[in-house]
Amino acid sequence: MAGLENMVLGHYHLRHLLGHGGMAEVYLAYDELLKREVAVKVIDSSNREYVARFHREGEMISQLSHDHILPAFDHGDQDSWHFLVMPYIKHATLRERLVEGPLGLQEVGEILFQIADALQFAHDHGIIHRDIKPSNILLRDDHYVYLADFGLAKSLHNVHGLTLSGILLGTPEYMAPDLAYGTATKSCDIYALGALLYQMLTGVVPFSAETPLAVYMKHLHEQPLPPSVVNPTLPATFDAIVLQALAKNPHHRFTSAHALSAAYQHVLHSLTLATATEASEHALDDAAILTRDSNATHRREQTLSRQWAIPLSDREGPAQLPTTPTPIISVQHHSTTRTAHRTNITIISLVSLGVLLFIVLPMTTLYYLYTTTPHQLATTAAIVHSVNSPLSTQSLPTSLMVTPLIADNLVNNNAGRWAVNATCSFGQEGYQVSATQTNVLQLCPLLTSTPLNETVQVDVLLLSGHEAGIALYFSSSRFYAFEITEQRQFLFRRHDSKMGTGYVDLIPPTNSTRIAVDGQTNTLTLFANAGTFQLFINGIQVGTVHDATESGGQVALVAGTRIPQQSAVASFTHFLLARIGQ
Repeated sequence: MAGLENMVLGHYHLRHLLGHGGMAEVYLAYDELLKREVAVKVIDSSNREYVARFHREGEMISQLSHDHILPAFDHGDQDSWHFLVMPYIKHATLRERLVEGPLGLQEVGEILFQIADALQFAHDHGIIHRDIKPSNILLRDDHYVYLADFGLAKSLHNVHGLTLSGILLGTPEYMAPDLAYGTATKSCDIYALGALLYQMLTGVVPFSAETPLAVYMKHLHEQPLPPSVVNPTLPATFDAIVLQALAKNPHHRFTSAHALSAAYQHVLHSLTLATATEASEHALDDAAILTRDSNATHRREQTLSRQWAIPLSDREGPAQLPTTPTPIISVQHHSTTRTAHRTNITIISLVSLGVLLFIVLPMTTLYYLYTTTPHQLATTAAIVHSVNSPLSTQSLPTSLMVTPLIADNLVNNNAGRWAVNATCSFGQEGYQVSATQTNVLQLCPLLTSTPLNETVQVDVLLLSGHEAGIALYFSSSRFYAFEITEQRQFLFRRHDSKMGTGYVDLIPPTNSTRIAVDGQTNTLTLFANAGTFQLFINGIQVGTVHDATESGGQVALVAGTRIPQQSAVASFTHFLLARIGQ
């Protein structure tokens, strides 16, 4: 194909070649209509089968509206040319990033989660990608990726298809061995994703050879070296996950892209928790020597079975100060239907919690230096970007350091940290928060004072009801709440009864594909520093808010109902609390 620089296709002015592959070339172009730069994929009509695949790619992308699938803006034909218009991603591809060597465990987790979610979405819509590889992963920035190039994609609903008998389609380094014996399946994409995971962890593909055929023969007949053998710095606990994804028999692989991603996150989670727990235990041992006080300990133990009542006003009227306590901590939601006669909701003061045992010993065992750019602060993984990852070393300004305070897997209350009562209890699935009325938010607090600048992280599983999450700076009259809902939305709001309002939506309910569904846990991370709140779901940042009305208080875990729901139950595991400080 001759160079097409300066050609105009429709209202797209082609500027220069970005890359090429197969029969297509991709150009940087300027959209004269919308005044923006775009990428335009162009082919000529000399190869009819490829033209058919090209048009099918546009059709398939139009069916897949997903945050991490590169969308198509437009497509068309002009003379002998066929073109597809897509966003121009300036940053790089994963292939270019891997030239620098293997990625860190956290970065791998970020990319794997996003690509697996995109691939799962395609599979759920009956489409197999068939060409998962680093050059088809586009990096919008250091934390956000797109799955691109559906040129070889196959619809499971199209029994005729365009595959020619006897021809293998794909890139040999990532092709499943079962392609030699039958048509492409979802499991072939899982295998390719496993090969990509192998490369991200080791810096090399599972098999290499002098010719494409020799590479594919190794996929058919040889076993890859365990990733930890290729990369000795990699914990061997990741080997089983990668090798299962690369199993020769498709029935022995993960059943879905989500399952592969979840297995990786689980191992990463366990590794992080073990490290953080060990550090926290050392700190607690030292703190106990300095703060042993039998009277304070006795008062702390008395608070474990106490129940607090904090009914809070809704958004439509001022709060009334309480005179007597009620038996649960509940927050009345804003009703979606106004009525002429509303019940005045009494606000109950927090019963005195007594003197809590402070953990004040500064930890210097684990602190991490971070880069100084404002952009990195805005996109930070905070301290524990995910429980599924080690404490990040690339997120905060160098003037800040992180001090882990508590790492608790929430299997029991042996440390006496948590409220225990009829609505806050420990069970087989972790710490359970139960709401027992309609249209309320139930809070179960951590019985330890927390710093003003902090990061809180926890795994949450909403078993029933409408919502669940984290409350920060919780007191008798106010708190911030970061929650996810049964409708796959997240929200961030402030409650302050003293200001005569129930809730202020700092981030209103927002749909997000980052939220795992179907009985899967979600990792929520809330980073608060100097009035700036950064929100993460499963290691991916979903929002940043600045609110100058913050104040100190406790951390609480929450579950809520909406009308007409009568109850809600949420289970929490793997809790981490850390202090951010200068």
